[in-house]
Amino acid sequence: MKNLFALCIMLMSLVLLPTIGCKKNDNSTPLSTDDTTPLPSSMKGYELYSWDDNGVWHFTLITGTNRLKNESEIITPGNNTGIDGWVKITTVGVDAVKATLQRLPKGENVYWETYAGPIFVFPPQQMVDDLKAYCTSIGVTLETAGSK
Repeated sequence: MKNLFALCIMLMSLVLLPTIGCKKNDNSTPLSTDDTTPLPSSMKGYELYSWDDNGVWHFTLITGTNRLKNESEIITPGNNTGIDGWVKITTVGVDAVKATLQRLPKGENVYWETYAGPIFVFPPQQMVDDLKAYCTSIGVTLETAGSK
C-alpha cells in the first residue's frame, strides 16, 4: 500500500512539476504587446518562424534546441514564458513580434527558420530587412537561414 501511495505521488509530481512557474496563455489570443517581462537567456539561442495566413503575417519565437520542431507545435495558439527557460510566443504582425524580440536579453541570438514545414516562409524582403535592423538596434542578432 505504501508503494502504491509513493508511486501516485511520484506520478503526480511528474505531471505537475513542469507547469509550476509558467505563464501561459492557452487561448487563441496572442500575448499582449504590452507584456515587457524579460525573457530568459537561451544557451542555444532562439528560433523564429514566420508564415502568411491570408495576407496576415504570424510569427513564433521559440527556445532553440537540438531537436526539430513540427509545424503544429509552432503554429498552435498558446504561449509559454516559463521561468524554466522554455519559451514559445506566437504573435500576429510586425509590431507584435518586435515587442517580443524587445524582451530578449542583449546579445541573444535568434535564428529565423523555414525548415519545419512548407508553410514557413520569409516575408517580403523589406519586412526581413526591417526586423534585422530592429534587432541590431536592440542588441539582438537575427540570422536568417537560407537566402534572405
